[in-house]
Amino acid sequence: VSAGLNANYIIDFKKQAAATTPEVDVLNSLYNPVDLKLRGNLGISTDSLMMNFFVNYTDAYRTDETANATKVGSWVTADFFLTYKIEPLSDNWLKNTELNLGVENLFDEAPPTTPTLGAFQLAGFDPANASALGRFITFEVRKAF
Repeated sequence: VSAGLNANYIIDFKKQAAATTPEVDVLNSLYNPVDLKLRGNLGISTDSLMMNFFVNYTDAYRTDETANATKVGSWVTADFFLTYKIEPLSDNWLKNTELNLGVENLFDEAPPTTPTLGAFQLAGFDPANASALGRFITFEVRKAF
């Protein structure tokens, strides 16, 4: 059994258009990084089977620092990964074969909605902090020779 937590906290994130312009703090604003992201995991493994479950958290933020700013909600998703190693049986063609299944955004959580702002003209979500892809399933077969 294994467990873990990865926490990323950004203290300061500023942009400057030119050397002669002032720096602008863009942390926790639309299309820029948020201050807090977490990823926790719980895993179980045996000789031939490994399962991992992850929970991802992206903190809420505002579109900008003005009084009319819109709040963008936090986003929580879950991922699941399963690996099955076929036991290395002598003279078996499946020797050293591994099957992997991955499901990202397991519960198909939609990203927080955002307004259309600025020159980007992107509507619906913030690609810097979320994905519009939805649930994504992968299956992989690996064979060592």
